Amino acid sequence: MNKHYSYVLFYNSIEKWFNSHTRALKLLLFLYNYMSWAIAAAYAFLIAYCISCKDIFSTVKVITVPLTAFIVVTVLRYCIDCKRPYTKYPLNPLVIKEKTGESMPSRHMLSITIIAMVWLYIYMPVGIVLWILSVIMGIVRVLAGVHFPRDIIVAALISVIFGYTGLWLL
Repeated sequence: MNKHYSYVLFYNSIEKWFNSHTRALKLLLFLYNYMSWAIAAAYAFLIAYCISCKDIFSTVKVITVPLTAFIVVTVLRYCIDCKRPYTKYPLNPLVIKEKTGESMPSRHMLSITIIAMVWLYIYMPVGIVLWILSVIMGIVRVLAGVHFPRDIIVAALISVIFGYTGLWLL
Protein backbone atom coordinates (compact mmCIF):
# COMPACT_ATOMS: atom_id res chain seq x y z
CA MET A 1 0.00 0.00 0.00
CA ASN A 2 1.50 3.36 -0.98
CA LYS A 3 1.54 6.38 1.30
CA HIS A 4 -0.96 8.29 -0.86
CA TYR A 5 -3.59 5.60 -0.55
CA SER A 6 -2.98 5.24 3.18
CA TYR A 7 -3.44 9.00 3.73
CA VAL A 8 -6.74 8.90 1.84
CA LEU A 9 -7.88 5.96 4.00
CA PHE A 10 -6.70 7.78 7.14
CA TYR A 11 -8.56 10.97 6.30
CA ASN A 12 -11.69 9.22 5.03
CA SER A 13 -11.97 7.42 8.38
CA ILE A 14 -11.68 10.78 10.19
CA GLU A 15 -14.29 12.38 7.97
CA LYS A 16 -16.66 9.44 8.40
CA TRP A 17 -16.29 9.49 12.20
CA PHE A 18 -16.95 13.23 12.49
CA ASN A 19 -19.90 13.08 10.12
CA SER A 20 -21.47 10.40 12.31
CA HIS A 21 -20.77 12.32 15.56
CA THR A 22 -22.42 15.71 15.08
CA ARG A 23 -21.47 17.13 18.49
CA ALA A 24 -17.80 16.36 17.89
CA LEU A 25 -18.06 17.92 14.42
CA LYS A 26 -19.66 21.07 15.89
CA LEU A 27 -16.87 21.30 18.47
CA LEU A 28 -14.22 20.87 15.78
CA LEU A 29 -15.80 23.56 13.63
CA PHE A 30 -16.18 25.90 16.62
CA LEU A 31 -12.50 25.49 17.48
CA TYR A 32 -11.52 25.89 13.84
CA ASN A 33 -13.51 29.11 13.46
CA TYR A 34 -12.96 30.83 16.82
CA MET A 35 -9.67 29.71 18.37
CA SER A 36 -7.70 32.08 16.13
CA TRP A 37 -9.73 35.04 17.37
CA ALA A 38 -9.14 34.15 21.01
CA ILE A 39 -5.39 33.85 20.41
CA ALA A 40 -5.33 37.16 18.53
CA ALA A 41 -7.10 38.79 21.48
CA ALA A 42 -4.54 37.33 23.90
CA TYR A 43 -1.76 38.70 21.72
CA ALA A 44 -3.34 42.16 21.51
CA PHE A 45 -3.71 42.15 25.30
CA LEU A 46 -0.03 41.23 25.68
CA ILE A 47 1.08 44.08 23.42
CA ALA A 48 -1.13 46.52 25.32
CA TYR A 49 0.23 45.22 28.62
CA CYS A 50 3.86 45.67 27.51
CA ILE A 51 3.12 49.18 26.26
CA SER A 52 1.34 50.09 29.51
CA CYS A 53 4.36 48.90 31.51
CA LYS A 54 6.52 51.23 29.40
CA ASP A 55 8.86 48.31 28.73
CA ILE A 56 10.14 49.30 25.30
CA PHE A 57 12.61 46.41 25.02
CA SER A 58 9.95 43.74 25.68
CA THR A 59 7.36 45.54 23.56
CA VAL A 60 9.73 45.61 20.58
CA LYS A 61 10.49 41.90 20.99
CA VAL A 62 6.82 40.96 21.44
CA ILE A 63 5.98 42.71 18.17
CA THR A 64 9.04 42.11 15.97
CA VAL A 65 9.72 38.42 16.68
CA PRO A 66 6.21 37.22 15.64
CA LEU A 67 6.10 39.70 12.75
CA THR A 68 9.46 38.51 11.41
CA ALA A 69 8.45 34.85 11.71
CA PHE A 70 5.13 35.56 9.98
CA ILE A 71 6.80 37.37 7.08
CA VAL A 72 9.43 34.65 6.64
CA VAL A 73 6.80 31.89 6.65
CA THR A 74 4.55 33.80 4.25
CA VAL A 75 7.41 34.07 1.75
CA LEU A 76 8.44 30.45 2.36
CA ARG A 77 4.88 29.21 1.77
CA TYR A 78 4.68 31.16 -1.45
CA CYS A 79 8.00 29.73 -2.70
CA ILE A 80 7.27 26.13 -1.69
CA ASP A 81 3.56 26.25 -2.69
CA CYS A 82 2.63 22.79 -1.36
CA LYS A 83 -0.80 21.51 -2.22
CA ARG A 84 -3.40 21.15 0.48
CA PRO A 85 -4.71 17.67 1.34
CA TYR A 86 -8.03 18.22 -0.45
CA THR A 87 -6.28 19.30 -3.66
CA LYS A 88 -3.61 16.60 -3.60
CA TYR A 89 -5.97 13.71 -2.83
CA PRO A 90 -9.62 12.89 -3.50
CA LEU A 91 -10.85 13.94 -0.04
CA ASN A 92 -13.95 15.57 1.35
CA PRO A 93 -12.51 17.92 3.97
CA LEU A 94 -14.62 18.84 6.96
CA VAL A 95 -13.84 22.50 6.21
CA ILE A 96 -14.20 23.70 2.65
CA LYS A 97 -11.61 26.26 1.56
CA GLU A 98 -10.97 27.93 -1.77
CA LYS A 99 -7.19 27.97 -1.37
CA THR A 100 -5.37 25.20 -3.23
CA GLY A 101 -1.72 25.78 -2.35
CA GLU A 102 0.56 27.39 0.21
CA SER A 103 -0.18 24.67 2.73
CA MET A 104 3.24 24.39 4.33
CA PRO A 105 4.07 25.72 6.83
CA SER A 106 0.71 26.54 8.41
CA ARG A 107 0.48 30.23 9.26
CA HIS A 108 -2.26 29.59 11.81
CA MET A 109 -0.01 27.15 13.62
CA LEU A 110 2.98 29.46 13.33
CA SER A 111 0.94 32.35 14.73
CA ILE A 112 -0.45 30.58 17.77
CA THR A 113 2.88 28.95 18.58
CA ILE A 114 4.92 32.14 18.27
CA ILE A 115 2.32 33.95 20.38
CA ALA A 116 2.69 31.18 22.97
CA MET A 117 6.45 31.77 22.85
CA VAL A 118 6.12 35.50 23.51
CA TRP A 119 3.72 34.80 26.37
CA LEU A 120 6.23 32.31 27.79
CA TYR A 121 8.82 35.07 27.62
CA ILE A 122 6.59 37.59 29.44
CA TYR A 123 4.41 35.40 31.70
CA MET A 124 4.97 31.64 31.70
CA PRO A 125 1.55 30.39 32.97
CA VAL A 126 -0.31 31.96 30.05
CA GLY A 127 2.42 30.76 27.66
CA ILE A 128 1.90 27.18 28.84
CA VAL A 129 -1.87 27.43 28.29
CA LEU A 130 -1.27 28.81 24.80
CA TRP A 131 1.17 25.99 24.05
CA ILE A 132 -1.57 23.52 24.92
CA LEU A 133 -3.95 25.45 22.67
CA SER A 134 -1.38 25.39 19.88
CA VAL A 135 -1.30 21.60 20.02
CA ILE A 136 -5.10 21.57 19.88
CA MET A 137 -5.09 23.97 16.94
CA GLY A 138 -2.60 21.81 15.06
CA ILE A 139 -4.78 18.76 15.56
CA VAL A 140 -7.91 20.69 14.54
CA ARG A 141 -6.30 21.92 11.31
CA VAL A 142 -5.31 18.36 10.33
CA LEU A 143 -8.69 16.90 11.29
CA ALA A 144 -10.45 19.66 9.32
CA GLY A 145 -8.52 18.50 6.25
CA VAL A 146 -6.86 21.84 5.48
CA HIS A 147 -3.29 20.83 6.43
CA PHE A 148 -1.05 17.80 6.50
CA PRO A 149 0.63 16.93 9.81
CA ARG A 150 3.98 18.03 8.33
CA ASP A 151 2.58 21.54 7.72
CA ILE A 152 1.78 21.81 11.41
CA ILE A 153 5.05 20.34 12.66
CA VAL A 154 7.21 22.56 10.43
CA ALA A 155 5.30 25.67 11.55
CA ALA A 156 5.73 24.76 15.21
CA LEU A 157 9.46 24.16 14.75
CA ILE A 158 9.92 27.48 12.96
CA SER A 159 8.06 29.22 15.80
CA VAL A 160 10.26 27.63 18.42
CA ILE A 161 13.43 28.56 16.53
CA PHE A 162 12.33 32.17 15.94
CA GLY A 163 10.90 32.50 19.44
CA TYR A 164 13.91 31.12 21.26
CA THR A 165 16.40 33.01 19.14
CA GLY A 166 14.55 36.31 19.06
CA LEU A 167 13.34 36.36 22.64
CA TRP A 168 15.99 34.66 24.71
CA LEU A 169 19.21 34.81 22.67
CA LEU A 170 19.05 38.31 21.15
